[in-house]
This record gives sequence, structure tokens and C-alpha cells, in this order.
Amino acid sequence: MSELGDASKDVGLEETRRVLQSSFTSSDKAEKLYEEWAGNYEENVRTWGYQMPELCSKALSETLSQVDKDSIKLIDIGAGDGLVGAALCQEGFKKENLTAQDISQAMLEVAKQREAYGSFIKSDLTADRVPLPDNSFDALTCVGVTSHFQPEPAVSEMIRLVKPGGHMVITWKKSVKVSLPLSN
Repeated sequence: MSELGDASKDVGLEETRRVLQSSFTSSDKAEKLYEEWAGNYEENVRTWGYQMPELCSKALSETLSQVDKDSIKLIDIGAGDGLVGAALCQEGFKKENLTAQDISQAMLEVAKQREAYGSFIKSDLTADRVPLPDNSFDALTCVGVTSHFQPEPAVSEMIRLVKPGGHMVITWKKSVKVSLPLSN
């Protein structure tokens, strides 16, 4: 078992929660966890009744109900194994316009199998500038990700990627205190 716990196997609800509640001291540890967990991620989180991808996708869809979803360009930050992308496609967003970004290549490989995204970017949002121009997207999702890093500089990077007047759906644990630099 790695120092993070062996999330790559069906380790059970309590062990999985313990791993997720631990605080990562580096992006390397987060990346390692998700590399190991990629094959069983959905199975494990669904045992908790995890429905945030569907809830957030529905909320974004309702917010954009007056807009033609065929033309909306969207980036899914921390796309992981593609649960949010699949939910977005079910809400009528077009996979060709969806970009998946994640720290874990193994998770992105699982996401590719879902066929819910048109493009994929492996990057560390807390350390790297996502290799895309400013104002590239109409909308952004970041679901079930932010518990593992401090909001800055990640939130500023997310804002950079979204066009002025665009929409962002971001989830945080209640225990994370956030002050957003809403300048875009």
C-alpha cells in the first residue's frame, strides 16, 4: 500500500474517505493518488451516493437554457475519469466543444473511453499555466477537485480561461474557506 492508501483497489468506503480527507502537501501526491485510483474511481465514489457531476451539469444546463448548447465551448477542470463530461453530454452539450483538463494521465485515459470530450490536457492547475489562450471558453466546471489544493493560484487560472460574462460551476467542501478574485 502506498503512503496515500491503496485507492486503486476496492478498499472500501472508510478507507477511500480517509484517503480523500487527507491533506495533500504536494501536487505529486495528488497525482500519484489519482494515477493509482483511475480504474476504480467511479465505482468507489458512487458507493457514497456521489451525484455532484449530474447536479452541477444540470445546474449549468438550466443556467444556459436560452443558449444554443451546440456552440458552447466548455473546459472541465480536474476532469478525472470523465463523470462530469458524460453528465454534460447527457444535458445536451457537444463533446466536440468539451475539453478535459486533469493532473493524472491515467484518469484522462479513462475519460477518453467515455467519449465525452473533444480534447484532453494534462496539467497541474496549481503549478502550470494551462496551455490555452485567455478567454478560450464560454463555461467552466470544476467538480470534486478543489478540496485538494488552495484556491489560489488555481481560481485565477480558471478565471483567465473563461470569457468575460462566461459561467463557472465550482464545488468546494464546506471546510475550505474561499475568497474569489472575481475580476473577469
